[in-house]
Order: sequence, then structure tokens, then C-alpha cells
Amino acid sequence: FVNIAGYAHRHGLGLGLAGAALTVTAVANAASRVLSGIASDRIGVNAALLAILACDLVAAALLLAGATPLTLLVAAFAAGWALGGGAGILGRMAAESAPEAPHSAFGLLFTGFAGGAFIGPLLGAALTGTSDRGWLVVAAPVALGLLLLALRTRIRIQPA
Repeated sequence: FVNIAGYAHRHGLGLGLAGAALTVTAVANAASRVLSGIASDRIGVNAALLAILACDLVAAALLLAGATPLTLLVAAFAAGWALGGGAGILGRMAAESAPEAPHSAFGLLFTGFAGGAFIGPLLGAALTGTSDRGWLVVAAPVALGLLLLALRTRIRIQPA
């Protein structure tokens, strides 16, 4: 959502609404860090991750579909929820993926999470410039994530 002000401006929505969208993103991000963690403990990482990826797809689809104040704010909420949710389930993912070294696994997972937060906006801007195709850059890794999630639920690797 780092480019939301430009998106709002290109679509005549105003910078005040862009500021509100950033606030909605931040609130959803914070709430989702806690609630997605709770959800992953109750329903499992795979189900929680599926919901998080769905939120990312909803955000991208709404921003591609057209800009209205309502779609911008709902997309902001969905994007914030997905961002916070990813952080909220990292601990559980680490514990499940490497029970013998959960802290090392958390560090590796968080490195990928933080690296994506760093490179994502740069890559999106480089690939799309000022066009709205940047949301496709968001949707592509999410689609890959859904594929990997499907594979993860089908294939369980047994420890040696």
C-alpha cells in the first residue's frame, strides 16, 4: 500500500481518502497479527494462511476492478489484514516446520517476510511504474502461495 496515494490521485479519489486507507491498513494489520495467531492455534496454520492469502487476492481484485471510496477502504482493510496475518502466524509456522529448532525457523521465516516487504514495493514500482498493474504483482505471488499451500496439505514429508 505504499503507492496508495498515487493510486488515489490517478483515480480522482483525493489524498484525504488515501490517508484514511493507510490508517485502515494499519489498524487491520495490528488486529490481524493477534487474531490470525489465535486462529492458527485454533484452526491450524493452513486454514489461517488460506484466509490470509484470500485477503490479499480480494485486495488486488478490488483495486484492479475500479476505484471508489468504498473499494479503496475495503481493499486497504484486506491488504492490512493479509500483511498482519502473515506476521501473526509466523511463530506457529516455525514451530510446525522445525519443532527441534523453532527459533531458528522463525528467524528464517521472518527474514523472508521482511525481505518481501523490502523488495515488493521496489519490484512492483519497477515492473509497473505508475500504472495500476502493480496489483497484479501482488496477486502473482499470492497465487503461487495458494499453489504451495495446496501442495503442503497434500504432501507431508516425514522426518528421517
